Parts: sequence; C-alpha cells; structure tokens
Amino acid sequence: MHMRQSSTIASRRRLLGAFFLVALIGSLYGSSVFAAEDVEPPPPQLVSPAEGAWTTGNTDPPVGVPTLRWEASSGATRYHVQISSSAGFASPVDESNTVALAYTPLIALADGTYYWRVRAGSLLAWGSYSQPRSFVKDWGAGGSL
Repeated sequence: MHMRQSSTIASRRRLLGAFFLVALIGSLYGSSVFAAEDVEPPPPQLVSPAEGAWTTGNTDPPVGVPTLRWEASSGATRYHVQISSSAGFASPVDESNTVALAYTPLIALADGTYYWRVRAGSLLAWGSYSQPRSFVKDWGAGGSL
C-alpha cells in the first residue's frame, strides 16, 4: 500500500468516525443530523432591555448592567451575543456564545450608550444578527444614587 493511499484511508476513517459521533449525539437529543445541509436559523427577536432603555444601579443592581433577553429562534441550538459602544460593532466590548435566552455581561461597563445584537446558530451554521438595540448605562442614575 502506498503512503498516499494509507493517508487517504486514515482520513476517511476519521471522517466516518466523526459522522457516527455526531449521529450518536443527535440521537441522544432526539434530533436528526442526517440533513445534507444545515439551515441558518432566523435572527432572534430581542426582548429586553427595550430600545434606548436607561439602566442604572437602581434598575439593574448592583452596577447598572442589564440582562439581555431574546426569544428562541426556530432551529437554533446556540446564540452569539455582541455588545459594542459603536452602532457599527467595529470593536465589540463584550461577546459570548450561550445556549440560554439571556446574557448578563460579566465585565464592568463604563457609563455610556451601548448597542447589542444576537444571532442564532444551529449545529453547523450561524444565522444573521438581529437588528441592534441600544441602552444607556448610568450607574449613578444621574446623580440620584
């Protein structure tokens, strides 16, 4: 057997093993993984905070950072959340993957305006991002705290 044939056979065995592993995991969760192509889920609908919401130490204790919430997207098994200080999301200040329908940033956000969006993912593909929303974080509630 030539070296090239041996390498090709080994590659095919690894691919076949990975396929059976994915099929086994899918059967454990009651989903079919034998689709020829994975469809991108639609963007999730954002729930809260509302567009332009003002978050403070009073409304979102202790430091005014809100929990971001969205509705489930059909076919989604995971979500990717982005938070940015710019509407174009050129340099997100926080982003995370989650299987939940909510995310609370684990970093301290300085006072200011932030934009957030979420995209849904399936087993093999990510969908498009939702329309972004903004919130204004003001820990001191305009000096009332």
